[in-house]
Amino acid sequence: MSFRIGDWVMRGEVDCRVRGTITGKLWISGRKDPLRLNLEGIPDRDLAGCLLKFKCRCEEPEDPFPANLVSEQTGTVGTLTASRKVRVPTVPKAEWLACLAEKRPFPSQWANAIYLEWGNATHGNVVVEIAGAQCELSLPEWTLEETEPDTEPEQPAEWAEALDEFEWEKKLKESDTTADRLMELIDLHGHSDEAWDKIEEEMGWDDDFGDDLEDIEVVDEDEDF
Repeated sequence: MSFRIGDWVMRGEVDCRVRGTITGKLWISGRKDPLRLNLEGIPDRDLAGCLLKFKCRCEEPEDPFPANLVSEQTGTVGTLTASRKVRVPTVPKAEWLACLAEKRPFPSQWANAIYLEWGNATHGNVVVEIAGAQCELSLPEWTLEETEPDTEPEQPAEWAEALDEFEWEKKLKESDTTADRLMELIDLHGHSDEAWDKIEEEMGWDDDFGDDLEDIEVVDEDEDF
């Protein structure tokens, strides 16, 4: 199972200045106390040795925050970057929604997105993905060597199923063509159980593959911060 909580994150701090340890806080819409991160692992090269502070678009999410997600998040880092490349619309929301409804491409551009992923035995995987956030990044206190790959630490065996599932999600995100097609189908069919059955069939997925993709959304770059 994967929790995608980017819609609820208002601001955050991610501290990667101690090699092998990532700490931080994520302030959540509708919650008084932030989520606290205490993770093990190495971030991606852009965050290695740095303190990241960010502020997100202030839009109240329609759905409630997952009640079973505990405030103290411990676990192991997967992907941790503030420079993930995503495509965002360059036209007003009404226009790109009309394009989606008519299955026409809409103008878009590449943008950086924050992408924070970690895993633990309690929740499986937790993902924060936010495009268009205001970011502040400190100078690095340590760096990855050029010959040192951005590798993820070995995961405990009990996380294997959840992490395999997340690897599939990562592969999906890396394919612009697949992601664009997915968004067209979501807009066409909606989010009901019957709609996801149709989407999975048209995407060529098996019955379980699309279960955790319902929270993917197109970011409207034209909306105010």
